[in-house]
Amino acid sequence: MKKENLIIETPLAFAGITLLAITRCHLDYRQKGRIFFAYGSKRPVNIVVLSNHGQQAFDVSGKEVSLERLMDEIPSLKKTLEGLVSF
Repeated sequence: MKKENLIIETPLAFAGITLLAITRCHLDYRQKGRIFFAYGSKRPVNIVVLSNHGQQAFDVSGKEVSLERLMDEIPSLKKTLEGLVSF
């Protein structure tokens, strides 16, 4: 069985900037008789930057991506951003 989720990591704030990492968590597990196989991975896919210049989102290569698209993909992101201190 495979499971995959996008997770919003704990915000990291320093020097007036808040960073939110978005990670893709993948879990694959199977059972054959008495043997159980499991594999998991977690890798960053996006980062959201909040500063006095506004909110921006980037992919891991540094290319800017649409924050609205990320909010559509991860519904809890909007609520998380609203809960953080606005600049």
